[in-house]
Order: sequence, then structure tokens, then C-alpha cells
Amino acid sequence: MVPALRFGLLLAAGLAVGAARAAPEDDPAALLVGQAARAGAQDRFLGDGEWGASALAWRWHALGGLQGDELTTWVAPRLTPALRALGDPRHPVLALSPDGALAFGRLPPKNQGGDTEAGLLSLRVGAEGQAWWRGFEAALSPDPGLELDAGSVTPAFFPRQAWGAWRGEHLLAGFGLRDRWLGPGRHGGLILSDHARPAPLGTLAGDGHLPGRLTVLGRWRLESSWGWLQRPREDVQHPGLMLWDARWMPAPWLEVGATRMALFGGEGRPLPPFWELLIPVDPHVENDPDQSEPDQDEIASLDARLCLPFGRWLGGPVRYVEGWWQYGAEDVIAREIMGIKVPSLAGVANLWGAEAAAGRWVLTYEGAHILDDYFRWYVGHRIYHDGFTQDGLPMGDAIGGDAMSTWLRVGFHPLPWGAELSWEHVRRVGVIESLGDHLLALASDEVTLGGEARLWRLDSRGGRWYAAWGIEHVAGVDFVPGTEVWRHRLALGWTPGTFTAPKAVSRP
Repeated sequence: MVPALRFGLLLAAGLAVGAARAAPEDDPAALLVGQAARAGAQDRFLGDGEWGASALAWRWHALGGLQGDELTTWVAPRLTPALRALGDPRHPVLALSPDGALAFGRLPPKNQGGDTEAGLLSLRVGAEGQAWWRGFEAALSPDPGLELDAGSVTPAFFPRQAWGAWRGEHLLAGFGLRDRWLGPGRHGGLILSDHARPAPLGTLAGDGHLPGRLTVLGRWRLESSWGWLQRPREDVQHPGLMLWDARWMPAPWLEVGATRMALFGGEGRPLPPFWELLIPVDPHVENDPDQSEPDQDEIASLDARLCLPFGRWLGGPVRYVEGWWQYGAEDVIAREIMGIKVPSLAGVANLWGAEAAAGRWVLTYEGAHILDDYFRWYVGHRIYHDGFTQDGLPMGDAIGGDAMSTWLRVGFHPLPWGAELSWEHVRRVGVIESLGDHLLALASDEVTLGGEARLWRLDSRGGRWYAAWGIEHVAGVDFVPGTEVWRHRLALGWTPGTFTAPKAVSRP
């Protein structure tokens, strides 16, 4: 059978098998490569939102001899097609990764690309097909499924990835749907995570060192992405979406980032001048009672992570200790400094955390404070009331605005096995409206206490399976005093591995 026909039959079969969803930190390959990059002080950005197979292959390539025998045995097979394409771009490589997931319970999962598993029993079917040739890459993940609840069966469709690009060592140009996760957070991101459905974006990014003697300044990455929000909204349909991200790594153990995301235009709305999109010094938030002038909804952040690879520097059991912080602000206010108009952001939010890895153990803590009395995070703009949401889900941190959270996780990874236990506390404030210096809020906060246990196993052919059980208690449900509810979720997922055409002669 010719390779192309074999691949086509595998793709057709894979569409009937299923696709499991997970945030980057829940993907064992991404989790383990990220830990190896931190322990080895790898000269690659980790907060740039690139966690697909191609980006993981570049990170693996940069690790050089730091992977170790265990990672080479259990992680490299997952990346084999991308590594083959990276090592010999002249020949096309096709890959198919079928997988399946089944979930039971009423606890909505976080960071699953907008998939909240609305039924009591949720089944997802699909597969990820990928192709590489001469620097070009394409990925498609159609994820149809079924929701079963109270005797009814409802179809569901969550296309997680439809992406095409040209990628080199220092340049990326592409367009389509793909999950992103900007910033150093493990459990959330103030600006962009994969909690909501991805938006179609065209992306141009450059990554590398400056030439000549300027290389001592470290590594740089600049990205500009433009697109729109495609899901139905209650304010303005299909507003434009603009994303800018800049990263600097003066040393492999220190990364600093700045991110800006903006909504503009849309159906029935005028477009701002291009220079106003670049530098919004005239946002028209005042003296426009009929709301006829162009407007923008802005959100931005600064972030930093400091990772100390003690195992590489000093030896001993402690592989690395890392701390991170992300400071965000939103809603443009025009100010003047010495007669010059400058854009200013208000509405502060913070996300911070720390992680320590010793031997096979990893301990992670993260906190978020997205609670501002005047400027509503993600939603509440005078034009774009739905703000930075898709289907009601925030595109940034899963807790949304008007909330605070604490998250703790303990991981143990005696490869090929892995196990994680996590605990989370979330407090949400029922804000109705902000009027001047007065805040109208509901009488009761909504307080959630929950935890999850996850177990996974890799095999030497690139396959994996996982089982997860989560439970949470919510007090003050929907901000109603005296109410409470228990929720749980049991999830199972499996993939047999990645099928490649033409078949690999040997592992890279």
C-alpha cells in the first residue's frame, strides 16, 4: 500500500477513535520537556505560548545531550515525526495521532479549549493530523463528540487546531486556530490561556539573538498576531483581535515578557486608525454619548520568571527552583505627560507562583488576584461588554475577573509513570456594577474548594493513557447565601501513539 493511501486510511480510522484535551501542563510530553529545559537552563523561551509538536521538537533539539536516557525512551517517540522533519526538511512527513476521552460528572474542566463537557457523560472523538515539508507545517484536530444527559444525546464539536505555517529557526509565519498559553503561569495566564476556544489568528514572529557583539544582550522574541473572535457574542459580532508579545532572555535562567491584546472594530463598528491600534492615545472613552466613535478594549501584562538550575550548578537532588510573576492591567485611559498624550492602563491584576523539582518530585504553587473594584477584568467594556471571552469563558485565567485563587500541586514522575495531586481554592465576588467610587456587589461570595488526582503512563511507541478524578465543593452557589453543591468528574483518555508516513527507519 502506498504511504499516502495508508496515511489516509489511518486518518479515517483515527476520526472514529477520539481526541483527548489537556492544558500544556497536563500533557506529559510538554510537562517533561519543560522540566528538562528548566533543569538544563535551556536557551529557549517557555512563556511564548508555543506548545505544539513543532515547538516541542525545537525545545528538544535545543536540549542537546541534556535529555537523559529516560526522556529519550519515553518522550522522544511522541516527537519522532516533528524531529524527523526538523532533521531532514527536504522530505515530507505525515503523522496521525488518534486518541479518545470519556468523562463522567458535573464538574466543568478548565483549560480545555472551550470544551466544558456539558453532559453528565461526555465522549470526544477525533484525531490530530500533522504534516511537515521544507519548513512548512500543517495541523488539523477535528474533535467531534457526544453529550449524554437525562436520556438525551447532543452532538458537540470543538475544532481545537486548524493551523498552517512556515517555521524556521528564527522566524514563524502562519494562520489558523491553535491553543496558546502566554506567560509563565502553570495553572492560568492573565492575558491568554487555552481555557476558551482559540481564535483564528495570523501570526508573524521572530526569535533569536542580535548579530555580532550585540549577542551578549541575550535572546529576543517578537510576535504580532491579528485576527478576530469567531464565536457568537451579545455585544459586537466578530470584533477584531490584535496580539503583541515581546520576550527577552538575558540569561537562560531569566525570562521577561510583555504582552498586549486588544479588541476593535467588528460588525457595525468603525475601525480605529492604524496608528491608534499601535499606540492607543485617543481611546474615546469620554465625550462620545452615542458610542459612534471607534473604540478599543485593551488588556496588557508584564511577566518574569527566574529559574535557578541548582542540579546543574551544584549537583545534588534539587534539579531547579523557579519563581514567576505576571502583572496585568486593562482598560485604556488617555493621560498627558508634559503636554504629550500617552496611553495608560488601569485595573490591576496579579499572578505569581513558585516551583521546585527534586529527583522525580515536583512541587508547584500558584496564586492569582484578579479583583478590581472599578475596571472589570475581561468583561464590562462600554462597547465590548463580553470583552475577552468566547462562549462566556475568559480567554485568560479560568477563574475570570472579580476572583482570587490559590492552587497547589504535587507531582511524582517515576517514568514511564506519572502522578499528580492538586488542590485549589477560589473566591468569586458577585459584582453587579461599578458607579464612580461605589461598587455594587451581591451579598454573598462564591467559594470553591476542590482537588484532582491524575495518573498517566507513557509507552515507548509514543502512546499514553491517563485517568483523572476531581471533586469540588461550592458554597454560595451563584452568590446565593446558604447554598452549596458538590461536583465531581472522572475522566479517562488514551492514545495508541503516532502513526507516521513514510515509516521511520530508525528513531531520531
